[in-house]
Amino acid sequence: MKKIWSDYRKVPFIAKISLGFVLGIIVSLIFREQAAVLKPFGTLLINLLTLVAIPVIFLTVVLAVNQMTTTQLGRIGWKLILYYAMTTAASVLIGLGLAVWLKPGKHLTLPDASVEAADAPNFSDILLSIVPDNIVNAFSAGNVMGIMFIAIIIGSAIAVMKNAQDAKTNEYGHTLENLFKALSELFYTLLRGIMLYMPIGIFAISASAFGVQG
Repeated sequence: MKKIWSDYRKVPFIAKISLGFVLGIIVSLIFREQAAVLKPFGTLLINLLTLVAIPVIFLTVVLAVNQMTTTQLGRIGWKLILYYAMTTAASVLIGLGLAVWLKPGKHLTLPDASVEAADAPNFSDILLSIVPDNIVNAFSAGNVMGIMFIAIIIGSAIAVMKNAQDAKTNEYGHTLENLFKALSELFYTLLRGIMLYMPIGIFAISASAFGVQG
């Protein structure tokens, strides 16, 4: 068993993911709708990724901002905003283009349910969503923009504390930096563990999805 586990870890990640996906399709062709019994294993993967995704993003941004000076933040701030706007626009255009071209879901059977289109948010709502009124709510709701804002101001505050003239404040700044580094390493360790399970989750997702929908 130990040798099997060792050999499994040595296989390239892309190869394991691809093999899991292909095996899932094969199982779906053999067992059809019965392959849905594997769905919980796929849901488990999604839950695990959701569990670590937000903390990893938050801690990465905090540590990145923490390494910059106030001058550097001001200089690259507008570049980050422009980059975010351009990549967001590109992703939307690519998604719309693929949707128009491939028409995903065209042959899927959906349960009878009435769906009302959500109203498009105005600019003030978007701006206010970036600045959450509660840190806990921002994390529980998965408000990525709000979490990014929190990470930026916390990282900036730590950077200011590290460069403070007061010895006590300076010490606290370095203590906080070490704390966030330790937490970052913790969640990256968890992520590496989840990635070992990912091929199994991909196998379950592809088997159940293709088995049910064809």
